[in-house]
Amino acid sequence: MLDQTVDWHDLSLRIVGGDASWCFVCFNQIPIRIALQGTVHASVAAGFGAALSVAAIVAVLASLASWRLIRAAGTRSS
Repeated sequence: MLDQTVDWHDLSLRIVGGDASWCFVCFNQIPIRIALQGTVHASVAAGFGAALSVAAIVAVLASLASWRLIRAAGTRSS
């Protein structure tokens, strides 16, 4: 590894994207590989969980706003 240059930007993009298998080629030591594997999987799972939670909250708020606006429009025309 010392004689190879590592493209840190590409490496970080792959880790953020959840591609842990490619990153393990750069780090051949077993303890580092085990530590990174758990960290990468946990961070990707946490990121997707947070994104889905935010999406669910936005969907609920949008449905409530739509319901209220449609209900208000129906009472005005009567």
